[in-house]
Amino acid sequence: MTTLKYQPLIQAREIRLIDIFPGNTSDIVRVHLYHSILSQENPPHYEALSYVWGSADDRVAVEVQLADSAAGVAHLARLMVTPNLTTALRHLRYPDRPRTVWADAICINQEDHAERSRQVLLMADVYHRANRVIAFLGPECDDSTYALDTLEHVGAMVQVNFANGDVSPSLAGGDELHWADMQQPPPFGHRAMLAIYHLIDREWFDRVWIRQEIGLGYRGAVLLCGNKQTPWQHFSRAVFTLRRKPLTHEGLMGVLDAAQRRAFGDRLSRVDTVALYSVRGFRLANLRRQIAGSRCSDARDRIYGVLGSLREVERGIGIVPDYTLTVAEVYTDAARKQMLHTGGLTLFSQCDLSARPRFPELPSWVPDWSTELSSSIMHAFVPLLLSDLPAFDLIDGRLIRAWGIRCGTVSRVIPISEVLSDKGSSLADVMLEMRRVFHDAYKAVAAQCSHEGFLTAFARALWLGDFADRWFPASSHRPPFEDCVALTAAIVGEWPGHGKIPTLPFSDPVAALYLDIVRDACRTRALLLAQDGYVGLAPGTTAVGDDVVMLFGCNAPIVVRSAATNAVYPQSSGHDPLISHTQYRVVGECFVHGMMDGEIILGDLPHNVHSQFNALKFDRSARYIDVKTKIAREEDPRTQSFLARLVEKEILSLPTLECFEKFGKMKALTKAGYNVQTFDLI
Repeated sequence: MTTLKYQPLIQAREIRLIDIFPGNTSDIVRVHLYHSILSQENPPHYEALSYVWGSADDRVAVEVQLADSAAGVAHLARLMVTPNLTTALRHLRYPDRPRTVWADAICINQEDHAERSRQVLLMADVYHRANRVIAFLGPECDDSTYALDTLEHVGAMVQVNFANGDVSPSLAGGDELHWADMQQPPPFGHRAMLAIYHLIDREWFDRVWIRQEIGLGYRGAVLLCGNKQTPWQHFSRAVFTLRRKPLTHEGLMGVLDAAQRRAFGDRLSRVDTVALYSVRGFRLANLRRQIAGSRCSDARDRIYGVLGSLREVERGIGIVPDYTLTVAEVYTDAARKQMLHTGGLTLFSQCDLSARPRFPELPSWVPDWSTELSSSIMHAFVPLLLSDLPAFDLIDGRLIRAWGIRCGTVSRVIPISEVLSDKGSSLADVMLEMRRVFHDAYKAVAAQCSHEGFLTAFARALWLGDFADRWFPASSHRPPFEDCVALTAAIVGEWPGHGKIPTLPFSDPVAALYLDIVRDACRTRALLLAQDGYVGLAPGTTAVGDDVVMLFGCNAPIVVRSAATNAVYPQSSGHDPLISHTQYRVVGECFVHGMMDGEIILGDLPHNVHSQFNALKFDRSARYIDVKTKIAREEDPRTQSFLARLVEKEILSLPTLECFEKFGKMKALTKAGYNVQTFDLI
């Protein structure tokens, strides 16, 4: 039997499909391979397979039937594929009739790089237009059917709003309301916990490509494990719900030991990202978190593997798969195109300066998407008054000249032990580490701020300001700010000694749930102290002497580090603030209390006014609410006073936004005395 020779795909939107011939379990896998057009109006009928390629060693043969159009007869050829694919095809094969499937390893000529690049562009449509996406997890084992039955039941009991994170009882869940109560731990025994762990520990959940594949077929997609089939919608709702329930609670202590709880929590967090972003879609500006823990054989696929599921703000970004480029070239090209497409620097939230970079040729302003970012996201926004400021120029394709304001210099960095972020750490260990960090920091700033003021700033930093009242509608799975301050006060206060933890204002399960958020926030981060008593969370690689800057086009402050003198690059076109002669490297974004709402330029918000995010919108638009009157408005209450100051300084003729924009925001800020400068980022 000859080895399969592919006929080229010539027409636009031309793909290959296979019909799996019927057979018994032990029969060799035989398929009919043919070409089809993926018409938008009348696509062919097929199911798209999502699976794990597995090892390329010990490949096995699949018999491929080809139609010889010239001779009008069919002949067989041999294609060597991975054992995982043949196992999947055997489980999909009907005993009595053919089944039409799209499977990438057969339907794409893997040896033809040009074809691979073209077909990757079609991949989104292949999965989106399939009659159904089938995710094959592997054969039945480790009580997998029981695990899927359990998760399917949980998923049927709840409704999940993946936009704002709210979990509520479904119509079927009226008699089991505890599933939608995020303060109650799951009532699982040892069998359920281990079965679920073994299921979510399967390789399929680790693949980069499956995130796009399952997301594009979300509503009709199913998980297939052995002969058990479960709707993806039920599975994703169940995982999302369990991830937000307390797992460190004493009721589960006897079910799993510390190492098992750590492993279960880590796997649940990783699989939760698959469930969450299969609905939300991806953003390059948060991709390192969204695909954390995923694997692929080609690091370029960490970009190419999600292109079909990018959110609207980054859709049409212009990235074209090209497997002739190096990984560094692909990442740098993606970063440039994302910045030019969005006009901002939100991508900097994905940057972290490593002492041992995997790709040393990457500029510091390009995220290394081949590594994960395991710390939780910072939710921040730019006040409308300061939006649309000129953000950057791209110079020679390698240097970003960004505009912004230096906010302060790092005066001290307090490392945070992994004990605090370790899912297996006891509640007491977490609180002891939290207490140590607080007292080490407060000693350094006691002369500059009160204990109460520092306690508030410390709590905001450790929870990244992500409290229930920061969102509208109020988020049920986020803790109230007052509760976190009370919990922090109890933890950093006097302890009874003799190995006993202090009396907490909440039950242990609630405290554990609140501190789980701190664990995620502090992972790979350190506590930052800056001039004038500022406190915040920053990348763990932050060092004393680094600068905290507010770069226009970024939502959160950025830590940068002086690198070298620059005397060769020209001034940027169209802007005349003071040009810096120093080059910087991007260390990463930081949360600094007192810098997250544009205070560096606009000043503090009135004490009774809070900014809030709209949880129902992916763009997280903001509003301002008076906590006394409960009156909310979209206009920043500082706008009029800020514009009035510009009129007093005879910069503007009228205190209006129109006048501010007409004069030029950058020019007005510079003339008003704000230290606007450029930062050359390499």
